Amino acid sequence: MAGNEPGITGFTGIKVGDGRDYPSATSYYAINSSVVTVVATTVANGGSATTTATLSGFTVGDPCFATPGSATSAGLSIHATVTAGDTVTIQYQNVSTATVVQIALPVIVTAFKR
Repeated sequence: MAGNEPGITGFTGIKVGDGRDYPSATSYYAINSSVVTVVATTVANGGSATTTATLSGFTVGDPCFATPGSATSAGLSIHATVTAGDTVTIQYQNVSTATVVQIALPVIVTAFKR
């Protein structure tokens, strides 16, 4: 079945409101978001640094992501993973060839419960 969106063909999904097709997906029954202030850190070239935060009600395998609340230093990427019950690990990864110094910044951590 072809979708009603231009350039989208060959999928089936659910119909919502206006009758257009949308891809089906995993159902989530809880979304939680929290702002965590990550302390200043220095990350060597090619290295990483981690910190943990509490996000109640989530377990290993639940999808999670981190969004910086302000700019990160050049060459630094950030992501989050639910690593234990109620615990999210936030990781800075230095993808540059130089040492990066990151000032303290707020990180918005969001997780989804399946």
